[in-house]
Amino acid sequence: MTKMPSLLQWIFITLVSFCCTMSLTTQELSTVRILHSNDIKIFRLDPSKDGFDLFIRKKEGVESIMLTDSTVDLIGLYDNFALRAYDPDPTYANEPRNLNNRTIDLADGSYFLVTSTAKIFKELGNDPWFHLFVPTSVVYGYPYPGSREGQIDFIDDFWINIRTFSSVHASYDPTLDDRGFRDNPYHIRFQEKRPPSDEIASIRNLAVNTGGLFFSDLTEGSQFIDSLEQVFQDMPHQGLTKVVFAIDATVSMKYVMPYVQKHFLPSLIKIMSEKPILIGFVIYRDYEDLLKGAYLTKVLGEGFTDDPRLIEKHIASIKVGGGHDIPEAVYEAIERAVHDFNWNDATNRIIIQIGDAPAHPHPKTRKIRKDGKTITIIGPTQEETILIAQSKNIKIINFLLPTNVHYF
Repeated sequence: MTKMPSLLQWIFITLVSFCCTMSLTTQELSTVRILHSNDIKIFRLDPSKDGFDLFIRKKEGVESIMLTDSTVDLIGLYDNFALRAYDPDPTYANEPRNLNNRTIDLADGSYFLVTSTAKIFKELGNDPWFHLFVPTSVVYGYPYPGSREGQIDFIDDFWINIRTFSSVHASYDPTLDDRGFRDNPYHIRFQEKRPPSDEIASIRNLAVNTGGLFFSDLTEGSQFIDSLEQVFQDMPHQGLTKVVFAIDATVSMKYVMPYVQKHFLPSLIKIMSEKPILIGFVIYRDYEDLLKGAYLTKVLGEGFTDDPRLIEKHIASIKVGGGHDIPEAVYEAIERAVHDFNWNDATNRIIIQIGDAPAHPHPKTRKIRKDGKTITIIGPTQEETILIAQSKNIKIINFLLPTNVHYF
């Protein structure tokens, strides 16, 4: 039996339901019931997985559920599609789906978010519940002429349609005027918990102990940009200044970098034309991303540059993804910025760390293969990170932004 967390871990859910209705007589309708907000529960059972666990109460007359990209178009002008995952998950990988009297072969990689399996989870009471793991990114539709296709990212604020069926395997019933299903669209908003004060202090300590600055609670985009611009305005005209941006590239930062490119880049280029400044970039993610084959930290380009076109290219190239528990690989990113860049001949040395999460309080070990040997690498602690920066007289400036902030 799947173990539930006693409290909603990672997220708080706001549900707003707008249930579709049809002007049909009672005799023509199926027995499938409309869902209400108390029929839906959301958890994150496995922090290493990108997505969330959706639980739907099995109500009388509901034999299966399927997630779709939209509600049905009652006029019939537009198709709507079942959502599909890129990868299989036990909650749906072996669940068949019927369409036009045909069972879709699951072996072709069509991982539809559909289930006919309902179980009792003691943490949720005595009612049976359907369970689907919903990945952060899903696809819908097909590349056929006259059709449409696309990707949906379930990040922090979105709509999701839960289609309930009166038959198993998400089977439509053409003998009924409502075809044996009902749509249940919901507005879902995730609000990640604010990091504990001691974890926030760990970021602040990086700035305090290296002579840098710490910024937080910048809820407006203009506050963030103004603070960032002021940092560069305060850089001296005399002597070379080298700056490395260490940027959180997890999915919760989706809206930040496009905003930076639009609203900060022009100011940065102007300031760089007036002062001797070189720029470098390190991006970072989370430990679990490394285990899944992605990078933990990555240097963009070949080191420092003052080429505006190259700087713009680097900022535009930052693609977000992954991210699991709230803390990220902040210390590892700063370590990379210190060691992988040539800080010689710089009078002023600065690392600007931008993210919406603190560092992991206790670095984890990770193993890699090199020359046929397994090597264990241990990430730096907070104290070691401070010493690393101090050893090269580098100031750390931290921007701890609100999680999943919309600056547009």
